Amino acid sequence: MYMLLRMVFVTVVTLFTSRIVLAQLGAVDFGIYNAVGGIVLFFSFIVPTLASSVQRFLNYYLGKQDLEMVSKVFSMSVIIHIVFSAVVVILGETLGVWFLNTHMTIPAERLSAANFVLQCSIISLVVILMGIPYNALILANQRMKFFAKISVVTVVIKVVTAVLLIFVPIDKLDVYAVFMLLIMIVARLLATTYCKIQFKNCKFQLCWEPRLFKEIFSFSGWNLYGNIGNMIYTYGINIVLNIFCGPVVNAARAISVQVQHVMDQTSNSFLTAVTPQIIQSYASGNEKYVEILFLRATKYTFYLMAFVCVPLIFCMQNVLDLWLVKYPDHSVNFCRLVVVICWMTAFFQPSYTIMQATGSIKKYQIIQGSSLIVILPLAYLFLKLNCQPEVVFLISIAAILLSKVMGLFIMQKKVPFLSLKKYALSILKNILCIILPVGTSFALYCNVDSSLVRTAEITAVSTFLLALSIYLFDFSKEEVAFVKSLWRRR
Repeated sequence: MYMLLRMVFVTVVTLFTSRIVLAQLGAVDFGIYNAVGGIVLFFSFIVPTLASSVQRFLNYYLGKQDLEMVSKVFSMSVIIHIVFSAVVVILGETLGVWFLNTHMTIPAERLSAANFVLQCSIISLVVILMGIPYNALILANQRMKFFAKISVVTVVIKVVTAVLLIFVPIDKLDVYAVFMLLIMIVARLLATTYCKIQFKNCKFQLCWEPRLFKEIFSFSGWNLYGNIGNMIYTYGINIVLNIFCGPVVNAARAISVQVQHVMDQTSNSFLTAVTPQIIQSYASGNEKYVEILFLRATKYTFYLMAFVCVPLIFCMQNVLDLWLVKYPDHSVNFCRLVVVICWMTAFFQPSYTIMQATGSIKKYQIIQGSSLIVILPLAYLFLKLNCQPEVVFLISIAAILLSKVMGLFIMQKKVPFLSLKKYALSILKNILCIILPVGTSFALYCNVDSSLVRTAEITAVSTFLLALSIYLFDFSKEEVAFVKSLWRRR
């Protein structure tokens, strides 16, 4: 429940803050901040790899109730992240600086500010890397209440930062980059202090376990391959759009990234609670409960996202008008397509969690990585043929859907007690339950003039019809009780 309340609060405040930041920085500087940050994020493809790997092993040994191994996994992960942080600094200060100054489309008078943003982004990435073991420890112990509190504190500081930009007499892009870095450092110090106080049996110690390192490295290696594809999809788009379309389209992309962040927060508000349970239940050998968690997590994630995605897709223009007032061309279409991508990705996320639990992810990640890697060259080709920028997102949708469907068959072979037949029937029910809300929303979209009234009507009608459809055709009494128990646990 804490994470859900936090998600609502953070969503509203983040949208308000983005509006102020865009107005104060302007489209060009806002696009520069997003594009230059994308260079550093290009090197950060290792972050999700290491984060999911550490959390997997912590959850696995917690499920086996082996606290000694939990402590060793934590200590080893800290050492590994120190090494990777050093590598990131070297890459950022060499390849990153070279690429920014030779290949990025940046106005000459803003190149100095762009280089400053790059330095702040490199330090931010190091802070993120060093915080991964601590975040994983908190999540593995399901301390969601702390994350809710730290998110609220962080977002409040960001609002203050955005307001201060109004009164800043010097370069606002430089000031904004510094403030974002300081906020990240403060949040990291709070999380580290919390871990040291709450988890006294799991402190960092200098140790080296070759067998454990081999397991983590092997898991991370194949995880890395999949995340390289994801990195190309997420961050390579920024660079390609910058090359062909310039910083203004980067600003539109940056707005869609803000929407993507909100959508990811929505799905993660539920999945964050379920992931440790799935992995720990698998480690303890409770196959029946793993199957129940998998099917329910898939269903609930789909519906949770549907409540948000359906009205957003049809009302995106009104939402952006209310949120930003003025925004770059392509913003509406970018945001709509990103909503579709986030909905689809969240729907398949529980299958990825199952594969993490098994520890056997080689074939799965080869499929994921190979399917996603084709996005960047295809995007480059179509943009070179003078296609509209939206084509990049359409390619992304096709590649992600292909990779996720193929991943399901890999999962079924690795975890035979999970029935794809039950999974298919669950998907069919999901689709049937959204036909009426989507159809009615589309009818309102086509027959009512664009306005806040139409937005309110579509939101109210789609929410009511979706809730009614779920209640009548899909949710059992046991499932309602299950959801309530999860909310209380949050």
